[in-house]
Amino acid sequence: MNLLKKRIAATDAKLDEMKATRKAAQKASRQAYKQTKADRERRVMLVGEAVLRRVDRGEWNEAEFRQMMDEALPGPLTGRCSIWGDLTAANFIHRRSMAQGTCRRSPARIY
Repeated sequence: MNLLKKRIAATDAKLDEMKATRKAAQKASRQAYKQTKADRERRVMLVGEAVLRRVDRGEWNEAEFRQMMDEALPGPLTGRCSIWGDLTAANFIHRRSMAQGTCRRSPARIY
C-alpha cells in the first residue's frame, strides 16, 4: 500500500510539473501574440501619420489619395466614422489623442 501511495504521489508531481510547463508556454504564447498585435497597431498608426503629413505638405495629391483610399477600403463608411471630414495630420493626431485621453484641445473641434 505504501508503494502505491508513493507512485501516485510521484505521478501527481509529474502531472503538476507538466501542467505548470504547459501554463508557462501558453502564457508566453499569449504575450507574444499581444506584443505582435501592439507592434502592428503602432506601425499602422505611424504609417497613417506619415501619409497624412505628406498629403498636408502637398507631396501627395489629395484627390488621388482619396481615390486610393476609397478603392482600398472594403465598403462605405457609415455614421460618424468619416475619414475625410478634416484630412490633416494635426487633426488625425488630435483624434488619436482624444481616443487615448491625452488631448488638451476642445472635443468640439474633432468632427
